[in-house]
Amino acid sequence: MTAGAAPGLVPPPGDLEGQRRDDRRARARRRLRPSARTAAAAFLTVVGLGGLLGGQVVLVAPGVERDLEGRALEALQAAGIDSVDVRIDGRDATLSGTTKDLREASAAEQAVLTVAGMRYVDSAGVRVGAGAAAPGAAAPATTTRAPAPPAAPVQTRVVAVADQGRVLLAGALPDTATAQAVAARLGDTYGTANARTTTATTDGAGTAGLDALVATLAALGPDADTVTVALDGGRITVAGGVTSQATKAAALAAARKAVTKPADVVDRLTLGTGVASPKQVAAQLDSIPPVTYGATATAPNAVGRSMLSAVGFVLSLRSRATVTLEGHSDVSGDAALDLRRSLDRARSAEAYLVGQGLPGARILTTGLGSQNPAVAGDSAQADAANRRLVVRGGS
Repeated sequence: MTAGAAPGLVPPPGDLEGQRRDDRRARARRRLRPSARTAAAAFLTVVGLGGLLGGQVVLVAPGVERDLEGRALEALQAAGIDSVDVRIDGRDATLSGTTKDLREASAAEQAVLTVAGMRYVDSAGVRVGAGAAAPGAAAPATTTRAPAPPAAPVQTRVVAVADQGRVLLAGALPDTATAQAVAARLGDTYGTANARTTTATTDGAGTAGLDALVATLAALGPDADTVTVALDGGRITVAGGVTSQATKAAALAAARKAVTKPADVVDRLTLGTGVASPKQVAAQLDSIPPVTYGATATAPNAVGRSMLSAVGFVLSLRSRATVTLEGHSDVSGDAALDLRRSLDRARSAEAYLVGQGLPGARILTTGLGSQNPAVAGDSAQADAANRRLVVRGGS
């Protein structure tokens, strides 16, 4: 006990988890009265294709957030899950806590996702323990993990897509000031009104290679069609249609400054007449980095939604383009669970794009489970890379 503290004010360690459960239950009971919820339901949402081209603003009344949080906690209690907490930002939920196994973690995510008015659920903060499976349920297959290697250097994950004189920057950056600075430099090439950013702010996000990305786009120029310049996994990918070999050479020379080895430049540039072909549009979409997920998450987080906004940007400018969203999982569960989770990832991404005003008829979804890993092995790093959504141009 801290010196000077009154007796009885410091609970025994064993009572802490019980107090946390009581706190969650109390917050669930403190829901808004119906009349207050009705008044708080007046909120402004600016979405649709305008959001894809010029950013998105969503203003949600604090009372709506409290109501969603209360109903989410009630849903967790109804599912018999007392060890998971929830926080609401707008209409998005972030889960934290510990579950005894993957099935309970998935049940927690689904319970919150089914709350009326909820948009996305990020369960990356839920830790899975080693408890037994629920009575009567077969325990999911588990895999012994190899020791984790030393942490790799922080890598930059951003993408710029450009077409018809417009450019959009998406992905993860460490702060708003960095995003604004990059957008301003892109404005030097495309014009300030034609340069937009939907990047998400993430602690620890990398910035290496951003200068080379901007220089590559400047070398391509605003007249290049179906352009994607992506920094991901220590590589830079450059896709697009150019009309001269000199332009292509200048762009690749700029891109090489982002990496340490020439082999880490992926060249998908094609020479053409300046009229974009379906093959070029498909290459532009294929070059957008994958969306990645937490252990049990199926809805895209803020960075994932930013990456998907790049897909929406391309589809909004190319009215005949189609896309296939390909969901994948790691090997932590049994085959049926892996397959279902991978398909849920693809369907959740589809729902996000349709919510932005894109026709669902132009979007196909598929789930491949864990059968096509991006990284071999069962380490934590391999699992993190394999929980992903891959964008395929065409359908």
